[in-house]
Amino acid sequence: VQAWREVVDRYPESTRGWINLGVSLREQSNLPGAISAFESALRVDGGEAVALSNLGMLLADAPPPFRDAPRATRLLQRAADLAPQLAPPRYNLGLVAHRASQAARRARE
Repeated sequence: VQAWREVVDRYPESTRGWINLGVSLREQSNLPGAISAFESALRVDGGEAVALSNLGMLLADAPPPFRDAPRATRLLQRAADLAPQLAPPRYNLGLVAHRASQAARRARE
């Protein structure tokens, strides 16, 4: 994490630096920090599909109060639209939709 913090301190316009910092923070279960890092990457480049996908999955998988399935779906859809050659956004969109379907079915039972 420290190395990526140094990268973004030195190169704040480094989208890749912000994404890698976000991934590192997520791996350490620092969800607020990871969300902030992915959002920083998107402030640098709002069309960065990898940042959109990473933030989308983080928000889909996170425990409350960080979980935000509707925003996750929007982010993942945007990533899939911007980079149709990338498999993770499409796969993760399906995963989020499946989870929502299961939750709706459990709510009806």
